[in-house]
Amino acid sequence: MKFLAILRDSILETIDFKIFYVMIALSLFLCLVLGLFTFPRHQPLQALENNLAAFEVSQVETLEHGWFSPYARYQCLLQASAAKPMGSAMQRAIQDYDREQLQAELAMRGQFEEMRSIELKLPAPPPEPKSAEDWRRLVDRYLASIPGITDANILSYEEGGGQPRIIRAELGVNWGEIQHAHDFSFLFGVYRTSMGEFPLGQLVSILQSLLVGWIAGWVGIIVSVIVTGGFIPNMLRKGTIDLLLVKPISRPALLFYKYLGGLSFVFFNVAVFVGGTWLVFGLTTNFWSPWYLTSALVLVFFFAILYALSTLVGVLTRSTLASILVTIGCWVGLWVIGIVYSLCHPAEVQASMMPFLKDIPTPIVKVVDAIHFILPKTNDLKVLNEALLLQASGSERALRQQEQVLKNFSWTETISTSAAFIALMLGLASWRFAPRDY
Repeated sequence: MKFLAILRDSILETIDFKIFYVMIALSLFLCLVLGLFTFPRHQPLQALENNLAAFEVSQVETLEHGWFSPYARYQCLLQASAAKPMGSAMQRAIQDYDREQLQAELAMRGQFEEMRSIELKLPAPPPEPKSAEDWRRLVDRYLASIPGITDANILSYEEGGGQPRIIRAELGVNWGEIQHAHDFSFLFGVYRTSMGEFPLGQLVSILQSLLVGWIAGWVGIIVSVIVTGGFIPNMLRKGTIDLLLVKPISRPALLFYKYLGGLSFVFFNVAVFVGGTWLVFGLTTNFWSPWYLTSALVLVFFFAILYALSTLVGVLTRSTLASILVTIGCWVGLWVIGIVYSLCHPAEVQASMMPFLKDIPTPIVKVVDAIHFILPKTNDLKVLNEALLLQASGSERALRQQEQVLKNFSWTETISTSAAFIALMLGLASWRFAPRDY
């Protein structure tokens, strides 16, 4: 029980700082501001009309819709005509544009290459289907190509006798991925505009990545490094350390509990920030992704790497300034190493844009690989965390992107090498703290 009592004292000492409550208040204020942004959804008929641009949607019936789920199923009555070109709105606009007038305008500007590229992008007019089965296949392919339509089942087909065909279809709709389905609203409708082709799920994923990766991951961590940089040096001051050393606990355990006390400062702040924004996202967008909550643990682990180094520097120098500067300097160094490593192993797109990356000498690549393997991988943690956040988008394309990321990065390697670094820093700090006289 004495160990728990000392741990409790360390945590209470940590949250006794005024800056702790200031950061909690700022997190709650940001949650309040985020709650002023809403994303009202269009009626199913309007949203599906916007997406089923090649057809005329005359009726939409709701089959089922989960309250806490972005997925739904609808029955639609479609009027389909081969006379209407299929494709994106931009392609239709180009195709409907007078070709001779377009050529004349481009010729006047000397843009013959642009004219040729536009001609290549023009879709060929679809052939007139010869049978009901051809119509079914054509409509099936078109519905499957629309973002947000998870599946389509054609229930019935009626010949039009020269008129547009009447097709009844059952659609599975993912509202997080479907386009033209939501508006962007601020102050609960005071300012409102269309999101256009921006799916809600993609926007949620971007906002969550921004909040966790930049606001909490950079600003929050820098503030935490500065605030906690004085915890260990202050503990080692004359008078304070004398009272601690008389307690019936070993010095390594005392140092470890002080380390946990510093982590608790970040944990409580991150829990309020991530938990509060998660609740706001759920209420305003109906996305309740648990993966966003796990990013709080990733942030705390990220800080644990830096704070382990800060603890060692604090024991060695007993200087708050040295702890802060060395920790931030190490963080920058790890970031630079991560960038260099990514340049030595470029992705396919990156290599095509910067071909000189393929010519990096092999010995340099091996040295960078060795350094990257030994040191904690803070950049990899950020990439892996963003891959987790893609789960919230509800987008199949995002999930495929996540699979590609996980092929190049390993949670096991990233966590194990980073945990070994934490253990090494705390071990060296305990080794220096144990025999030292104060």
